[in-house]
Amino acid sequence: MHMVALKTARALLTLMLCSGAVWADDASVNITGRVLSAACEPTVDPLAVDLGTLSRSILSSKGVTGSHTDFTLRLKSCPAEVSQVQVQFDGVAATGDSTALALTGSSVAKGVGVQLLDGAKKVLAPGTRSPLMSIIGGNSTVNSLTFSARYIATSDTVTAGSANASATFTIWYNN
Repeated sequence: MHMVALKTARALLTLMLCSGAVWADDASVNITGRVLSAACEPTVDPLAVDLGTLSRSILSSKGVTGSHTDFTLRLKSCPAEVSQVQVQFDGVAATGDSTALALTGSSVAKGVGVQLLDGAKKVLAPGTRSPLMSIIGGNSTVNSLTFSARYIATSDTVTAGSANASATFTIWYNN
């Protein structure tokens, strides 16, 4: 009996020493935002970006890239109150290189991914927003935003096969 009381006393003492003071306070969160009158109408030219055929010997080691191919995202009928946008491309990241898109389809090449680049030819990893780009709002204005795509070796070993990738894009508006 004395041993049970001693163990109980030790357990209570341990709980008292381990439990800290609990403080609570009320706080509020202010949520701000804005509703635009309309969104820009995007078009991609071309809708399919052809990177052509590349010899696997060019992608000789991890990190080596092929040449880039430009494509243009056109935004028209943007709201007048919008002066800048960012573009975010989303897709599955390649195994071995999170800055590249994984290849899709059957009989795909191994050790290869597709990188997207902004207008300054800096890599845009999937899920990353581009730098801010200035646009002009108005119904008659078409804004051209240039991007590029290229193959990249995601491994030291590259095997031949189809090399297609896909991405969706989101336009982020700033004024």
